[in-house]
Amino acid sequence: QIQHLCRVAGCEMHRVKQLSSHLKPTGCHSQGDPKETVVTLIAAGNSGHVCAALIDGNTHGRVKVQLLTSRPELFKNLTPKVRFPNGQIQEGLLYRVSKNPAELIPNSDIVLWTGPVTSTKEVFEKLQPYFDANRSCIGTIFAQGLVHVSAQRIFGPHVRFFALRNIPWLCRVVKVGEESEITGAKSSIGVITTSNLSETWVK
Repeated sequence: QIQHLCRVAGCEMHRVKQLSSHLKPTGCHSQGDPKETVVTLIAAGNSGHVCAALIDGNTHGRVKVQLLTSRPELFKNLTPKVRFPNGQIQEGLLYRVSKNPAELIPNSDIVLWTGPVTSTKEVFEKLQPYFDANRSCIGTIFAQGLVHVSAQRIFGPHVRFFALRNIPWLCRVVKVGEESEITGAKSSIGVITTSNLSETWVK
């Protein structure tokens, strides 16, 4: 449910209730199964671990999750878990894990950078040779100031870009490659998008 919508510097800002809502694109589809979406997570810190454990279950298996990390050997079991504040555990499913962007980025419908804002520009530049702006959307889990400008400069003026205004949870890694924990979740989050991603896409 959209609670708030406004335009900011040529972009649209939306406030939504569910993180999983951002993983049901209407403009970025897999070229294989039309019902299948491929999301590639970049980095395996606290937020990367949580996303890896949440997306498969939150989308009822409609989204295949890939992970680009410098330490793929730590994710051998491909089923990372996340523990919620009430003690419940959810298990994720990783379709593919690699440290080579050439293996993951070209077939991605959504690319999500989950690492620190200080590395965003450097990471975007490393992804650029493999990123097809006509096929894929790219976003960040935290909306650093003017990050959309950086995305347009690196990926081109027609890139479909989104960023979460705040990280959706307080979280931490319990065991690298295997388990994370959400210690507190926000009831709503803001999303900023470039104007070529619609309100429908955000929903």
